[in-house]
Amino acid sequence: MPRKKGVRAKKENPRYRENPTAITWMWAGVISFSIIIIALWGWAIKIQLSTFRWQTTPENKLMQDSEQYWSDLFNTEQEKLRLETAKTELKSAIDRITASASTTEATVTGTISSTTTISAATTTPTTTIKNK
Repeated sequence: MPRKKGVRAKKENPRYRENPTAITWMWAGVISFSIIIIALWGWAIKIQLSTFRWQTTPENKLMQDSEQYWSDLFNTEQEKLRLETAKTELKSAIDRITASASTTEATVTGTISSTTTISAATTTPTTTIKNK
């Protein structure tokens, strides 16, 4: 009689015997790793969905604080630089006025009034000499 196709006799390998304790530990490990993977996957989805609510994330608060810090820092530095420039321009204008007043004092008798206008960008010294 011919043998049926696909049916083979089961040979038992002496190295691989069924051990119920080992099988229990194996499935416990598989289940625990699966739970860890699913938990991390859920956390990643939550993070991705939080980008729709950007205003409530800690990253947004950090960005706003950083912007405020940098703008405060640069505004104070620009203000200091602008004031220092205005001081030097004012001092040079006063020196020029004093120099021109001392040279014209000998030749012209009159009143000297000086006006210095300081704006945010330029300094304009104006000297007016009036004869009596």
